[in-house]
Amino acid sequence: MIVQLAAGHFASRVLRGDLRDRFELSVLGFIVGAFAYFAVVLLALPGGGAAAPGLSVIVAVLLAVGVLLAIVASIDNSSRRTEVDRIMHDVGDYTVGRIHQLFPVRDTGPAERVSSQPPQRQGTEVQSDANGWVLRVDVGSVLAALPEQATVQMHVRVGDFVTVAEPLCTFWCDEADAPEPALRRAVVMGRVRTIDDDVEYGLRQLVDIATQALSVAPATRRRRSPPLSICATSSRAAHPRPPAGGRRRWRPACDPGA
Repeated sequence: MIVQLAAGHFASRVLRGDLRDRFELSVLGFIVGAFAYFAVVLLALPGGGAAAPGLSVIVAVLLAVGVLLAIVASIDNSSRRTEVDRIMHDVGDYTVGRIHQLFPVRDTGPAERVSSQPPQRQGTEVQSDANGWVLRVDVGSVLAALPEQATVQMHVRVGDFVTVAEPLCTFWCDEADAPEPALRRAVVMGRVRTIDDDVEYGLRQLVDIATQALSVAPATRRRRSPPLSICATSSRAAHPRPPAGGRRRWRPACDPGA
């Protein structure tokens, strides 16, 4: 319920990261395990009015109390986790961590310039056989699938949504064995976009939070004002600098009185 209420203030893609919270996963596992124990104890109870095992009943009561406390702690943790500063902190830290892992700083000297022009002759196009988001492009598998003196041009990147029969890449090689299946497998696709290899998605979530915060207006207003960021950008274009020797009162370009 807390997540559902928070979805009205943040984008749904931002709240999808709740599944990464270890505390919530631990609470969920504890509750599932407790109910599984309750079911086993109920099945093992003797019939005919016989006394139930005392130790099993005591453990069941303790687990029931623990489940109630875990639910209360989970509600408190969920309410704290849906605060805007906590969400931005978690998304930002996870995104920065993935950036350092995927793009480590390497002092290898100046990069060698390589011609990016594809060959002039007709190449072989590899098309997608499914719909989904591009989660990862395995560069190692792409290079391993190509023979020597072959050229490949990728048409998609991580974070793109690809449909069936959309071109993934085009390759040029002289050998008879076409590496189409291997190149198609090198482009990993999925139904849900993640930050694991798509760091741009983490930045997109932060932009969603900022946009939602700037665009919220009371329901009583007849006309919804544009976001503040658009006003500031327009103002910079209209008034790049104040006049020499004087001051100009700053006014957003979207102000009706401008």
